[in-house]
Amino acid sequence: MILCLSCKKLWADGTKYCGVCRATMGARFCADGHKNPLLADCCTTCGTTKLTKGVKCLSLRFGTWLALLISGYFFVPVLLRLVLTVGSQLFWRVADAVIPLLVALAIVTFFLGPIVGFRGMKVMFDLWLGFFKLIVQVLQSTGIFLIQVLRNWARQRKS
Repeated sequence: MILCLSCKKLWADGTKYCGVCRATMGARFCADGHKNPLLADCCTTCGTTKLTKGVKCLSLRFGTWLALLISGYFFVPVLLRLVLTVGSQLFWRVADAVIPLLVALAIVTFFLGPIVGFRGMKVMFDLWLGFFKLIVQVLQSTGIFLIQVLRNWARQRKS
């Protein structure tokens, strides 16, 4: 799978053009189909200056997915330590519900990813994005809650 870094859409391996932003992924091509580096101003084979718009892309292979899983595995304990030092009961209630979902999603991605094909990988990628958006929302809510608690505590100390 290839992730277009311009529009953040996933495409099948071997795709040359992004179906959304119409850019060529990872290279620029001339009218004759010669492949050129992203930074090229003219074709390195025929010299024409008419090149496609190229964008950076990320090839999501097995190693990439494994790196994402490992980083997620290390991200969760760091996040838990951060919240543990703050001591928010709200976070622990949410974490009890969210962490099993993260583990289940990681296991499903790891074992089923190579089997389900392009559409299945796209669905799993969207699930991961949704999950991390949920984590950000939980952190924002927890931060807002803690700020309110600290403000109330400061007001009480002044009185």
